[in-house]
Amino acid sequence: IHDRFRAIVMGGPEGAALTARLYEADATEALSAARTRAEALLHDDDPDFDALRDWAIGALGEDRVRSAPRAPAALAEAVAAALRRLG
Repeated sequence: IHDRFRAIVMGGPEGAALTARLYEADATEALSAARTRAEALLHDDDPDFDALRDWAIGALGEDRVRSAPRAPAALAEAVAAALRRLG
């Protein structure tokens, strides 16, 4: 939430409008087309976790949705593992 708030505040009214548009954007079709080349890494403690997980499973399939830690080193490791799986 802090990162979202900071981005909106720093972006002013234009940043808030852009952020709202990003949340409204539907990337399902593009992600479905890239299903074998994409994974979703989600933080369990994200306030939108359930909605994000459900959306990602619908777009990518359950086997492409994974939990990701927040600690920078552990997150980097999770991203590297995802990139290895995606080849």
